[in-house]
Amino acid sequence: MDYFAERNYELAIREGKTTDVIDDVYASRSILGILSLTDLNKHFFERYFTSKLLTFTPLASLEQHVFLRIEHPRLISKALHWNS
Repeated sequence: MDYFAERNYELAIREGKTTDVIDDVYASRSILGILSLTDLNKHFFERYFTSKLLTFTPLASLEQHVFLRIEHPRLISKALHWNS
């Protein structure tokens, strides 16, 4: 973080709706937006990027993960199984 502080960068991490992230980049409130696209939403957001004259550049293709505490009701209800 010292690297960025010395260069007058302002860093902020904000979680929000995907369309809000895209709109922030479009309006120059952000210079970078990090998104997660899935097969279900990919086509919608490709059209949204085009309408805003933005380019989506994938940085990585990752598997989705869910992290739950051991006492989470989904683990207790056997809907999900704990893998050691």
